[in-house]
Parts: sequence; structure tokens; C-alpha cells
Amino acid sequence: MKKKINMFVSYAHNNNVLVDRFLDEFEEYCHCSKTYEYNIWRDHKILIGEKWEEEIIKAIDECDCGLLLLSTSFLNSPYIKNVELVKLTNDNKILLPVGFRKFNLERHDLLGLKEKQIFMYRAKGSPRAKFFSDIKGQRRTDFIDALFVEIEDRLNKE
Repeated sequence: MKKKINMFVSYAHNNNVLVDRFLDEFEEYCHCSKTYEYNIWRDHKILIGEKWEEEIIKAIDECDCGLLLLSTSFLNSPYIKNVELVKLTNDNKILLPVGFRKFNLERHDLLGLKEKQIFMYRAKGSPRAKFFSDIKGQRRTDFIDALFVEIEDRLNKE
């Protein structure tokens, strides 16, 4: 029997188009897991007329981990900084930060995430790791596969 994992996705709405492409493939990839049954929640699941902030807080309360799609828009979001990250951190959720769109690891305020290992993709023989937005074509699937493996390795440690 697979272990159920509730995953909260935190991202900046400025990145919606890229997030949609990423999550479509990422969710499909996760659903093939031999070990875990993933329930991936993001705010597009909030229905018309629902109290959006209550739904976000409820999803964080119920999640096992937070998938953080880091970008400059993410780092600049007051709601992510003051609500989502605070709640995820205070509730001791597993944080899974991903280098999603380019930002400066050394010069940008990483909102306390600098101490966490941030996932970036390094192809075999490549001198540097890349953000998801820097990767095109088939390499995006390679990024998602490598991220999937790291997430499962991290979950296996719990």
C-alpha cells in the first residue's frame, strides 16, 4: 500500500504559465510512484465563492510538505513571505525548495531558505546547475525526473 503524501505548492502568480506546464508534467510523473500516493494541492483548486485564505491555510495545515517554486516573484511576494512560508515553517513541514526561475543565490534575500538545499538540475557533464526556466525541450523531463527522485529520497528519510 502506498503512503499518502499531501503536497502544498507555493508559487508566484506571475509565473502561472510556466507553473502550469511544470505541474502538468510533474503531477503525471508523481502519480506513477511505486511508493507514494501524491495529492498535489495548489490554489487553482479553490472554488468560486470560497474564502481563499481559509482554503490556503487549511491546505497548509493538511500538507506533509511544501513544494516551493522559487523565483524573484516568489521572493517578492508579501503573501508567500508573511503567510505561507511562516505557516509552513512554524508547522515544521518538510520544505522542498526548487530553483524555478532565475534568481541570485548569493545576493537575493532567500527568506530564510538559504540554509535549505535548493534543488537545481545539473545534467551529466554540465559545469553548473540550472533553474527550470533555463531548460528547454526533453531536458525539462530530465529536470522533473531528478526532482522526483530527490523528493522521494527526502520523504524516505522521514
